[in-house]
Amino acid sequence: MAITEIVTVSVNPDPANLEHVEKIFPGLKKYFTDPNPGILSMFRGWALEVEWNEAASFHNFIGSDKFKEFAGLVKPFVLGPPELQLFETNQSPTEPASSPVVEIYRVSVASDKVSEARAAWEDSVQKLNAKAGVKAKLTHGKSLNLQEDVVLGILGWESLEERDNATDDPEFMAGLDRLRALGNLSEAVVEFDCLI
Repeated sequence: MAITEIVTVSVNPDPANLEHVEKIFPGLKKYFTDPNPGILSMFRGWALEVEWNEAASFHNFIGSDKFKEFAGLVKPFVLGPPELQLFETNQSPTEPASSPVVEIYRVSVASDKVSEARAAWEDSVQKLNAKAGVKAKLTHGKSLNLQEDVVLGILGWESLEERDNATDDPEFMAGLDRLRALGNLSEAVVEFDCLI
């Protein structure tokens, strides 16, 4: 098992603001590495994907003065507080997150439907990988810190073309329909840069 965090935040879209964020971001990396609070990997795109060595490291970091200082530095550039989503996943998210194209699925479900949602996700991806030429990298897991039960799925693709061809598959679409029947399904495609 692995501890995977997905962080989403709305950044002020003003071009000057975005330019400034890009300029200061390399200096902000020290908050995650000096000393390392337990981060095994970190990827940045429209969201952050972080793998922690254990859930306690995440909670300790969020409660630390170092995190408060970091939050104070980035607050002027964002439109609201970030959403910190922590999941226990079946395996490390590093392989799918390091792919050229990453697809993140989230489905909010009733607590008695978590196992069914995880099974539906795994079945869908196994069917994808059974197709000739498709080798999607995946991880999935259940939320640890959200008020609602959320099942996360991360797929890694070699290209948008590979993703588009594979996800048009009727069996994969049927699997997504099973997930939609269980709860609110959202999906996003992102390109990540490795930070750690």
